[in-house]
Amino acid sequence: MSLHCKKISLLISAILVISTMAGCRARHFPVPPPPIPRGGHYDNQPHRVSLYRYRYFPREQVYYDSNRNIYFYFSNNVWLSGPVLPRHIHIDINNYVTMELEGPNPHLHHKDVTKRYPQREYEKERRNEERREEKADRRDDKRDQRQEYRGENGDRRDDKRDQRQEYRGEKGERRDDKKDKRKKYRDENDEEQNNTNGERQNDQEDGRGSSRPGWR
Repeated sequence: MSLHCKKISLLISAILVISTMAGCRARHFPVPPPPIPRGGHYDNQPHRVSLYRYRYFPREQVYYDSNRNIYFYFSNNVWLSGPVLPRHIHIDINNYVTMELEGPNPHLHHKDVTKRYPQREYEKERRNEERREEKADRRDDKRDQRQEYRGENGDRRDDKRDQRQEYRGEKGERRDDKKDKRKKYRDENDEEQNNTNGERQNDQEDGRGSSRPGWR
């Protein structure tokens, strides 16, 4: 093989290697998202305006595009977007309105949106809701306190009842002891009386025997 052919072969090999490496690097580039079908967001006809559907949270002034899974929010004097919200922004997922806006950037229409859905009304509603929650919490606390107080009163009442029962038991035992003592005392008196009566009868019999004639 001539030197010229070798040079051509090396050149072709170098071109193939560079093309392969370039193709490998191209895989790491960001790929544009697939087109959304008509009825969603994108419209391939340039003379028609594309409408995007958003969920708008007036209280937090946050837009959410469910088809693209993107949030748009205002933070540090700039509008930002991302698949998740930062930690300092908390939204009520049940408190939103659905709207259709032109273009993929809803914040460009934010001035008109806030006129239609003013934040102060939702702030007022939020404050009223917080007040209702605070009242409900205080009501629950009072109910718990009453239940606790009733429980303590019930415990004290049970303690008093136990003390009365214990006192009655002790009093009954003392009464039984006194009754037993009185019975024992009566039994002893009856026995002593019986003994005395027996001795008298014996003495009387002895006296009658000594008074008989011929008794010496």
